[in-house]
Amino acid sequence: MSFGTNGVPIIVLANLDVDGQVPASAVRGDHLDAFDDVVDGPGDRSDLTELTVPGSWFPGSAAEPLVLRLRPQDHRRVRVFGLAADGGWVRVMGAAADPAGDTGRHELVRGPDGDGGLLVEAVALPGAPGFAAGEVVLEVLRHGPDGCLSGNGATLALRIAPFLLMSNVRPVERVYVTYTRAASFESVAFIQDLAEAIRSVYGPAAAPLDPDDPVVTPGTVGMLRVLDGNRYADIWPQDAFELGYSVSPRTWMRVALSSPRGGALSTWLKRTFPEPGAGLFGDLTAPGRGDSTDQPGNLELSPPVGAATPGLPRGVAGPAVPPQGPALFGKMIVGESDRPAFELPDCLAMDLDAGGSCRVLRAFAEADFPLRPSVSFSPLAPGPGWRVRDEASGKERVFHVRPGGGRLRVRYVRRLRPDYRRFLEAQGAQALLPLDTSWLSVGHVDEIVSVVPAGPSGSGSRLLMASPGLALALLEEADHLNRRRGAGLTAMFRGREWLERGQVTLSPATMTVRELLTTHKDTNEELNNRLLAMEQRLCDGLRLGPSEEPVQVPVLFHALDTLVPHQLGMISGEEVHARTTALTPNLANVLVLDRTVVAPRQEGPRMAAADVARVLDAVGAPRLSSRRLARLRGHRHWARQGTRVSDMARTFGVTESRITGAPENRRPGLFDAGGATAAAWTRVWIPEDTVDLFEAYTLSVLSSLCLRVRFVDAWSPYHVFSGGVHCATNVQRVPAEADEAYAGPYWWETTS
Repeated sequence: MSFGTNGVPIIVLANLDVDGQVPASAVRGDHLDAFDDVVDGPGDRSDLTELTVPGSWFPGSAAEPLVLRLRPQDHRRVRVFGLAADGGWVRVMGAAADPAGDTGRHELVRGPDGDGGLLVEAVALPGAPGFAAGEVVLEVLRHGPDGCLSGNGATLALRIAPFLLMSNVRPVERVYVTYTRAASFESVAFIQDLAEAIRSVYGPAAAPLDPDDPVVTPGTVGMLRVLDGNRYADIWPQDAFELGYSVSPRTWMRVALSSPRGGALSTWLKRTFPEPGAGLFGDLTAPGRGDSTDQPGNLELSPPVGAATPGLPRGVAGPAVPPQGPALFGKMIVGESDRPAFELPDCLAMDLDAGGSCRVLRAFAEADFPLRPSVSFSPLAPGPGWRVRDEASGKERVFHVRPGGGRLRVRYVRRLRPDYRRFLEAQGAQALLPLDTSWLSVGHVDEIVSVVPAGPSGSGSRLLMASPGLALALLEEADHLNRRRGAGLTAMFRGREWLERGQVTLSPATMTVRELLTTHKDTNEELNNRLLAMEQRLCDGLRLGPSEEPVQVPVLFHALDTLVPHQLGMISGEEVHARTTALTPNLANVLVLDRTVVAPRQEGPRMAAADVARVLDAVGAPRLSSRRLARLRGHRHWARQGTRVSDMARTFGVTESRITGAPENRRPGLFDAGGATAAAWTRVWIPEDTVDLFEAYTLSVLSSLCLRVRFVDAWSPYHVFSGGVHCATNVQRVPAEADEAYAGPYWWETTS
């Protein structure tokens, strides 16, 4: 029989935080409690699970011990402490700081109360590479009359608490962002706007940056943690680590999952993040391996799913998904693909078994997928079949080859790295739901979908979904109104610069609505069909009813060189010609602060408020009052030092006197004597009598969900380098289980 307490299984936390003393100059991730053989005080003691063996299990003689024995595969997974003669705790079995000291056996004597007491910790999360899967089994044995060990079938079954992703509806403790001072790509504007958004939600003390200071000092400022981009050159905190938690019946722990990609912020995470109650799991980090899909930006937690869901077929929406049970803690939405590419003659099976051949290389080249000499071939698990891994244009390519119908069928696969996927699956409480993001250059699911609170209390949640079709409809209606009535439709991306494909210098981004439609419409119509299929997959895979369907937000993507549907996302030859990025700042890539959505300023086409209202009515958007529309008139522009008022007036179509005379621009020292901005970075109010069409639509739909919206300048460096607000930040939240009044559900009640 397996033993638990009051029907609750024995849950053991991976003890990944740091409760002991660590030298100030030390790397904190090298001193995790899981790495040592001691109980580091009361804080560490509270992270361990008490294991009480009932007195009835002991032999009749009070002095005769029980023998506890771990299976060989479990020796390194847990560490067991017993009481020492001095009343302290000492390691008695399981993992040792020195692996040579690992032992799987301990003789337990009856304590003064008649029972036997132990403490247990896990040293890694479920599914950690190199560790066995499933429960940890502790056998209970006795010495027989002949001295041999025997048992009565009793075992202690221990379950290691999984890593759980955190919902966007949970309260915020801290927001992370990297400050970079790279030439032409400084992040002052974004950080100042972000700090202002945080203050608008949590009050002045939450992010007390001086809004007129052109320099941001790295460090902790209220709820905002500004990371030093000069020391840790990585502007994407979301892709560097995933902030989740583990929970047992006794306690809970914040856990940072270090990205498999490694990098500068993984170094920062290891050096500074672990502390009491905050752990680090870095066992998946393997720099230089895998695809960008292996980064935490490619994880999004869905709303809870209260019922089982059917299997989903393989198709344009994503790979096949087996039937799944209820997911009361949500499902992990991930970006993956598995699509047919070409076929090979079955006579090449022996060549693949042998690790490849010139014939295999020639066959791939004839299908326009030339392989490098360094290509690797390995058996598929489960088989039969082969995995072919190659690189082209600096990006990983993976093919799966399986026999079928007298041919070898080759599929182009862009999926999570196998050990990373196994780790996520091993957590058990949050099943994976893949969407096909292979057509995106980065390939992250947060480029097309996010989760936001919903409803008057904010306790519900809805999906936001990127919609090129909606964006096209808005632009076409605005263009039609402009041609019919002369509505004064402005160009898009005015005053902005970006990197064209293949360029290393910035060029003007401004384009008219007509130019955009002419160049980008066909691609976005094709992508819209794919995204509609993914919306349906989300409805099926999450059991969303009509009132819970994803809420569309306007997002356009850059035109592709090819629109052959079956080639989208594939790297053939040496050209990455079938992958794209967001053309407009991505409204699906957002930050959630309680009931406020922080979204990228759109730099979209602007019209008079009354004309914007007509366009919104035409596409069926929720009505915005004239008062709320009026609040969107004009906008803030972050200008570099030396930007002339005359140039801003020309760019935005307003007079110089209106800019200099705007109340927001009367701050002393804003402009120098020559009529140019004086500071390195300056907030200048542009008093346009127009409203951004995409921002107005976003405000209308999110207001209908009882949400507030704060638009921030995320153009440079984030949008320029194919990211957005979500990519540029990371958030530490508080799980529901941290509330003393929380009454469930708990993960151990929903998994087996």
